[in-house]
Parts: sequence; C-alpha cells; structure tokens
Amino acid sequence: MVVEFIAQQLGLASSLFEEYRWGVDERNFTYHRKQIREFYGFRELTAKDNELLTEWSHGQVQFTHDIDYLKNQACSLFRKWEVEPPSIPF
Repeated sequence: MVVEFIAQQLGLASSLFEEYRWGVDERNFTYHRKQIREFYGFRELTAKDNELLTEWSHGQVQFTHDIDYLKNQACSLFRKWEVEPPSIPF
C-alpha cells in the first residue's frame, strides 16, 4: 500500500520497487541512502554512537526489560542524534 502511494506521487509504476537492487553492496542503494541522509540532515552511525548507545542501554535495562520499549527509545535517540539507525534489527 505504501509503495503504491509513493509510486503514484512520483508518477511511477509500483512494480519498479521489485526491480530495485536492495543489496548493501549495490552502488545505487548506497548512493540513495547517502542522498536521503543528507536531505534529512542525518549521518551514519559511528563507533562513538555505538558506545553512547551501549552506555544508555546499560542504564535503561536496570529499569525495564521490555524490549519493544527499549527499541522505541533507542530509535528516539537516533532521531535526536540525527543518526541513521542500523539497517539490521537490533
């Protein structure tokens, strides 16, 4: 449904979505992610960000073990830090 909506806005066939090469090693995919980050003012996750997230999570786990809550809070941190969240489930 989302794909069809966006395709309609762009005046494209939604079937093009299936043709897009989603692999991380694909140059277009990497280039498009970079363009999106730049447009929204985000940056890639760094080792320092990972350290900060680890420190934050250690502080949070003592209060809750609700994984969904912690994931949502981590996503909020990524938005606050203007960092692209990991593309793998965390």
